[in-house]
Amino acid sequence: MKHIAKLYRIAVALLVIVVAAGAAQAGAQIVGATLSGTVRDTTGAAVSGATVTVRQTETGATRILTTGADGRYSAPSVPVGHYTVTAARDGFATQEQTGIVLVVAQSLVVDFKLVVGAVQQNVVVSANEATINGSTSAR
Repeated sequence: MKHIAKLYRIAVALLVIVVAAGAAQAGAQIVGATLSGTVRDTTGAAVSGATVTVRQTETGATRILTTGADGRYSAPSVPVGHYTVTAARDGFATQEQTGIVLVVAQSLVVDFKLVVGAVQQNVVVSANEATINGSTSAR
């Protein structure tokens, strides 16, 4: 009897260990994807401080990132789905990549090459018309 009770305790202890190990692995499951890349200019130089916008097209959920000194950005734990990714920086034309599909545990690299954009400046001038009295020298 003592031998059976000892085997029973060992079996229960092993069962607890197996269940605990399975629970630990279940908590470490990956449910999203990772999106990363580099933003460069046409000469290949890194563009730091660029704004990278990751927008899920189905929900409109948006994540805004900024590139580092090396031009890199990273968006971990991105939900699966369809995405549009945009890169923008002052002095450059904005670039957009569409039709990006992310699946579970995927690690996708989306790089950008920004072209120097035309500087646009809007000048608005509004002036009040001066009223001129033609009969006197007064305004």
